[in-house]
Amino acid sequence: MSTTSFLDSLRATYPDLTPLHTASLWAEGLREPVDFSYVTATDVKVAAQASSAGPCSIVLAGKVKAAADAARTADDNRAATETAVRTHVASLRSADAAVVSAAVDALDALRVDVLPHDPQNGVDPERALEFVALQPAARHAAIVAGVYRGLALIPLARLRPRKYDPRAPRSGELLQAGKDWRTGVEWGALPAVRLGLARWMLQHDMHGGVSDHALYADVAAFGPLSSNADNVRRARGVTDDALANLAEAEPSEAPRAPASHGGGRTTPLTARRDLSNLLLSLFSADELRRWLQYLPGGEALVKRLPGANASPASLASEAVAELERDGMIDEVFWARLRDERPRRRSDIETVRRNWT
Repeated sequence: MSTTSFLDSLRATYPDLTPLHTASLWAEGLREPVDFSYVTATDVKVAAQASSAGPCSIVLAGKVKAAADAARTADDNRAATETAVRTHVASLRSADAAVVSAAVDALDALRVDVLPHDPQNGVDPERALEFVALQPAARHAAIVAGVYRGLALIPLARLRPRKYDPRAPRSGELLQAGKDWRTGVEWGALPAVRLGLARWMLQHDMHGGVSDHALYADVAAFGPLSSNADNVRRARGVTDDALANLAEAEPSEAPRAPASHGGGRTTPLTARRDLSNLLLSLFSADELRRWLQYLPGGEALVKRLPGANASPASLASEAVAELERDGMIDEVFWARLRDERPRRRSDIETVRRNWT
């Protein structure tokens, strides 16, 4: 068939351009926008009427030439954008925080604000390209739903690495050059969520009694132990952000379900620490700020909290102090906490009893 979709679009746009004209252009090798790169309007006029297709005015030929140039520019821009998106999304998987930060900045400049994200494999470049190339209506619908092809859509800003001090999952001691100085295991090579998962597994006796080296290998490959533990923690409402916080939490700050004190007297210091740890396990830093804001008197309280650069542990500790200072840790507080995280009701109730 002596036509292309581009030639068909020209004929639909310019009624004076007949099928014979476009067939003649096709025969002369002018079929796609790129084919018009090195011809003039006069060349287009001659080509359009070369096969006895009838006269083609220079004005019409000029419009065809302009349309081809515009389409070629759009194609070039689209191709350049696709290449850039693919390159920068691939860079999001780098172990170098500076490279990842630069990739986030570059994607932001390309007006990419959200991306489909796989919790285990991160952002896939091809799936990201599909999403970015969606028509505006389809893209908006996906953003409203928060899902694209089964993957959660997350804000680009969440992919920006933050500076953190990872700790050995068993001892809670700071890593030295990325390694546990006791065992030599290079825990720092794991993403924060995976490292937090390893520590969570140890806290909840879900590591199968294996050595640190074997646990590292399982978590790095997302093997049977860690995949099972990941399913359990999700069922218990432990978020990715909570695991990332756990990767750098000091031993006394570890966001875990506080254990019962066995009927012994709970000191105020212990109760405050337990509540702080509970909040850390229930919310990310942003989630905690939002939740507190909607408590009675919460807006004023949130304004007194540390800024965005504060560690999650510091934020939770200061939030407890401010809540206690304002007398806000009452039955309304506990009821709203249970409503917000119903799957963690038993953990919340344990802390509530110890608090009172």
